[in-house]
Amino acid sequence: MAPRLVGHLRHVKKLLLAAAAALLLTAPGSGQSIDARNAAAWYIKAMQRLEAVGLSEADWKALRAYQPDSGDAPTDSVRAALARLQPVFGAIRRGSRQQFSDFGLDYSEGFGLTLPHLGPLRSITGLMSKDAMVRLHDGDAAGAASAISALYRLGGHVTNDRLSISSLVGQAIFNQADGLAQAGVDRSAFGPAESGVLLKAVTGFDERDPFDVIGALRNEQQFVVSWVREQYDDAGERAWMLDDLGLGAEAATVVAGMMLVDEAQFDAAVEETDEVMGRLVELFEMDDAAAAQFELTRIAEEIKRGEHGPLAALIVPDVTAMHKKMFEAQAAVAERAAVLRDIVEGRLSADTLANAAVWYLQAVRMLKALPPGTRAQLREIAEDPFRPVDDETAKIFAQTSEIVETLRAGSEKPRCDFSMTRGGRSAAIGAYLPMLRDAARLLHAGAVHHFQRDEAGPAADRLAVCFRLSAHLADDRQITSSLTSHVIFDTTVELTRWGLETLGTRHRAVVLEAVRAAGPRDPFGYLASQAAARQQIVDELRLGADARQQASRTSRRLDGDALLYMVVVTGRVEISLPDTEPLDDVISLEALAMTLTEAERVRRELAGNGDLEPIGRRAVPEIGRVNDRSARARTDLRRIVELLGG
Repeated sequence: MAPRLVGHLRHVKKLLLAAAAALLLTAPGSGQSIDARNAAAWYIKAMQRLEAVGLSEADWKALRAYQPDSGDAPTDSVRAALARLQPVFGAIRRGSRQQFSDFGLDYSEGFGLTLPHLGPLRSITGLMSKDAMVRLHDGDAAGAASAISALYRLGGHVTNDRLSISSLVGQAIFNQADGLAQAGVDRSAFGPAESGVLLKAVTGFDERDPFDVIGALRNEQQFVVSWVREQYDDAGERAWMLDDLGLGAEAATVVAGMMLVDEAQFDAAVEETDEVMGRLVELFEMDDAAAAQFELTRIAEEIKRGEHGPLAALIVPDVTAMHKKMFEAQAAVAERAAVLRDIVEGRLSADTLANAAVWYLQAVRMLKALPPGTRAQLREIAEDPFRPVDDETAKIFAQTSEIVETLRAGSEKPRCDFSMTRGGRSAAIGAYLPMLRDAARLLHAGAVHHFQRDEAGPAADRLAVCFRLSAHLADDRQITSSLTSHVIFDTTVELTRWGLETLGTRHRAVVLEAVRAAGPRDPFGYLASQAAARQQIVDELRLGADARQQASRTSRRLDGDALLYMVVVTGRVEISLPDTEPLDDVISLEALAMTLTEAERVRRELAGNGDLEPIGRRAVPEIGRVNDRSARARTDLRRIVELLGG
């Protein structure tokens, strides 16, 4: 039932004005004022203010372009647009602090019920999220925590609609707020005070069913079944079901059959629907999630086959997906509350939870801002350590000292997770990899300069940062990240050999400790990244159930080079060859270009059956020499440990 309500959102503007009149406006001369205790009144005020602001197309373009997870800094245009939106966000914050939210939904309208507030609230959530990220960027942790906690509470208020679609939207708003909370945690922004503000909002959710999915299903069982019984009790009225439900051809056939049955048969169909919906609610209340999911799947299949009457297939929502989401929500709320509580009560510090990727992305942004000629100079120094660095050239290191400090700070964080840059989409080549390869060149150039000046301490420091960066990339579960990790490691090893005589025992120990950040079993993450690639390929092919199983089975026979080939072929994120040039010693740009020309043809070949076996048998373009490099990974690690006296 829930998805059918979404179609009515095309009437949003007209209905929003009507809802606003009902909730906010007073009759002439009545003197009646806004019910400030009702969060919905403030949310509607926020929607009205958004319309009144009248953002220009340029404003929207600037806001859409702002991608803080990729290391972007907010532009003046973004700041100006967000400044104009502060009254909108103020109304959201005011509403979120209220105890209840009631949009005055008239459930007696049945399938005619409209939900005009959901779309605008989702839009405002996106805008307010940008504002929170700017606050994090500016170091305004308290302001960011206030905005995020308001969005958490907004997500909870939306579920007061007692509709399954509203429960899903409430969970989506929570997830967006939770992503912001994680961004704050990643940046070490939230201490006990800010975490306490967030914890208070998160603990407002019910632990068992945070977005009241069960309450929504109960309500829908009651009002939908009652409405169908009353609306279509006459066979002549049932002819209108085609228009009322906006049915497709298959469902329309079911309704056409319903018109022919007598009243007793129709009543029986309604009772069957009521009974199965009641059974579904009972399953949602079970503590054994696996058993409930099994039974829900079985009943869903029965409904599709018509075993619970002709109406159930038209009315009952996708309960298996909803059940999974309910338990995902339960876990997400519990995990966030646990982390925040540990910070508030002093068991965890903000620094312990910091994400190195945030610092690396900041360094990437600063590297991109350097003139291309400067990066070329750094590469020349890194690749020819015997060539003396004169005083004029050495000025480059003063210009890049902030980048080095940022890279060092990132490398010292215990955790690194670049997944937030992907936004749920897998990329064959992470956008951050080319510049991180150049970041290693910057560090190498600095090490060369210090070695030439017999400055063992600073040289060892830059080598150590490179080894820790390599270890962080090894955890990225992407084949190209593993390759980049390995190349950075190997080139750092070569430079270490070159300057080994300059390094004393103490400095060698510093470098050795950094080398040991690489895991001895899978130093560059090849095993983990290839396992992830198999799943990524199957997901990106978007096959039917049988073909998906075939692809999953035959993907196990692909070696590392074939897997990387297929990751590029199936990738949905466009690869720009010029952007990948800094990876020229990591991957073959020629082989990559050849693979891109074949991608569409190969995807068409696989679209039918998902059989990857032929890919495993053919000679594919060798993009990254994955097999050769992964075969010597542990040997490369062992040799440098021995060299440094480990």
